[in-house]
Amino acid sequence: MLEVMRLMPSFGKKLNPDGFSPLHLALQSPDDRTPTIRQLIRANRDVIRVKGRMGMTALHWVAQSGDINLLLEFLKACPESIEDLTDKFETALHVAVKNRMVDAVKILIVKALSTPPCRKNLRNLEGKTALDVLNEKQGQMNPHIAGEIRKVLRNPIGPWLDKLGWFYHLEIMTEDARKALLVVAVLIATATYQALLEDVIDTKLEP
Repeated sequence: MLEVMRLMPSFGKKLNPDGFSPLHLALQSPDDRTPTIRQLIRANRDVIRVKGRMGMTALHWVAQSGDINLLLEFLKACPESIEDLTDKFETALHVAVKNRMVDAVKILIVKALSTPPCRKNLRNLEGKTALDVLNEKQGQMNPHIAGEIRKVLRNPIGPWLDKLGWFYHLEIMTEDARKALLVVAVLIATATYQALLEDVIDTKLEP
């Protein structure tokens, strides 16, 4: 398959009858396909943005599963992928919140706030922001997890981590070190900012 992609880059964007691309299938495999996934995005980074069933991209899939290493690698390889929406107009951030993936929420907030225009408050097809989704799902969540996500959604940590040139090299850090850095960033932002971040984008999507 990888040899075919080298000869025909468009092959990686083809969907099977079930609506999945080669990258989608690799992400769904019960076996560890990380080496294959890395080769696929190395051959053509745009495969990260291919929309499969229900408009889900590979970034949506890793936001849903909470795979932090792949999430970081996808954002580094294809920063534009954070703008992609599902058929329900959901960003990867919406998906991460719905699935209670706290660390994924933190990373996506960082990216959303450090990439103009800020898209933290983008609304889905139902007119809901990620914070609205959290409020809706709160009763189904562990209170601690819900509180962590709410804290991240309400505090602008992006500018701080964006200034750290090595942020996108987090995949080489240990899991404990990465979590410690994210916690520190949230604490810094909380101590520095007193007001919530105001909406800075027009939430009405252009056709």
